[in-house]
Amino acid sequence: MGPGLIRNNTDEKAKEYVACINNLFYLGPASHRFVKLLKDGRVICTDNISEGSIKIFKLIDNKLVQDLEFPKDIMNKFYSIFCEIDENIILFVDKSRKGLILVDIRDNNIKLIKEIKLDYMFCFEKIIKLSKGLIAAYNFNAIIFFIYDEKIHNIEKFDEILIESKSWVHGLWETNDGKVLAYIDDYLYVYDSDRKLQNKIKIDKKRSDAIDLNIESKPSPDVHYFDQYIFITYYEGMRNVDKFYIDVYSLKDSKIMQTLEVKYLLKIVIKLNDNLLVAGDENGNIHVFNIDQNFNLTQKEIFRAHEGNITSLCKFDDNKILSMSYDGYLKLWEIN
Repeated sequence: MGPGLIRNNTDEKAKEYVACINNLFYLGPASHRFVKLLKDGRVICTDNISEGSIKIFKLIDNKLVQDLEFPKDIMNKFYSIFCEIDENIILFVDKSRKGLILVDIRDNNIKLIKEIKLDYMFCFEKIIKLSKGLIAAYNFNAIIFFIYDEKIHNIEKFDEILIESKSWVHGLWETNDGKVLAYIDDYLYVYDSDRKLQNKIKIDKKRSDAIDLNIESKPSPDVHYFDQYIFITYYEGMRNVDKFYIDVYSLKDSKIMQTLEVKYLLKIVIKLNDNLLVAGDENGNIHVFNIDQNFNLTQKEIFRAHEGNITSLCKFDDNKILSMSYDGYLKLWEIN
């Protein structure tokens, strides 16, 4: 199935609020995982199947058109996790998930700049760009910092923070004033701009302690950060009586301001604009929430977007998002 209008993936009520525009590009039956907007306005998406693929699209007349694909002869080097650290300069996690590869895609020529081999027990989960030329990559129990020289496009390991062996890094962000926040188990670690620990805050839960990282059937919570608020999505219960929640924690007030019960387990949350949050769940649904000035959430809509787990959401502009799923589709949505 090629690009076209989706007419049967949303009910009529959802269409009143969410419209789908020439949004469809079939990427193949693979576990496509991540989609992000590049600084030049193009879209990059990756997957983590054995052979892998990295494709770059541009939007022409509200249609996604493939612009570049990484050749198969170098795909065996890459995993699907990446971060654009300078315009068209992208840092990928390598196939072992324990090293990094710096890539230049300027002028649609793919050039491998540098490969970095690292010796850590666990695999990398995410890469983020910080201020002052710093890059951070983290796995379950380590945060590794790199310094990037934009003049010569070089990257070197700079520092690291090792976490206790039984702990787990769930999220990492940088605040507007240069502090680094790490959500580790049920604590928020606050580091200053020199990566020195300033504070360790216990996130008191309104929920019960049903989530236990030692219980195989209970996944860890997913954690997201927006504008001095932390969103924690999780579930409680067992077997067919699970309940799904979002906790909204205020850094300013040092407490959970709201606990909202939702219909499905949310895995990805993005802020679309000052009024809307958008989330994806494991059942292929997209959720739209209103937010007020105090970040109180009100759920507006849920609509069926994919036939598989939504693995990635990306803001395209203030009223458009991109979604990816295990069903193999990249879709562009307009939020009215």
